[in-house]
Amino acid sequence: MITAGEIRVERSGSDQASFEAVFGLLLELHRAVGIAPLNPDKTAKTCYHVLCEGMTFVAWSEHGEPVGTLGLVEAELYYADVTYLQDKWFYVKSEWRGRAGVKLLLAAREECERLGKVGIIDDTNQCG
Repeated sequence: MITAGEIRVERSGSDQASFEAVFGLLLELHRAVGIAPLNPDKTAKTCYHVLCEGMTFVAWSEHGEPVGTLGLVEAELYYADVTYLQDKWFYVKSEWRGRAGVKLLLAAREECERLGKVGIIDDTNQCG
């Protein structure tokens, strides 16, 4: 867990509260930058899968509000028998981006280093 000032970043479990926090943020992400119609069932299944099989980090405000999330999944290089961690999503509420976004990236980097894996994270929080 990384804590800095009013932001706390934790790796989420697969419990109902974690699902609700992350799913809510994913709906906000879609409203902000979705490029295709939302399929809520697919979103829920993907969210639950990454919570259970991948790894998900959530940034929390000092008041216990989820303000950002970063979901990582293991992927395989097409040219080698090596896996790496790739983001499935990376979203931070606009008013928290500078602070919580950095904390989420640091948590992901620590996890990649712990596992001895390369991490690839794309920032797609920009609207065209």
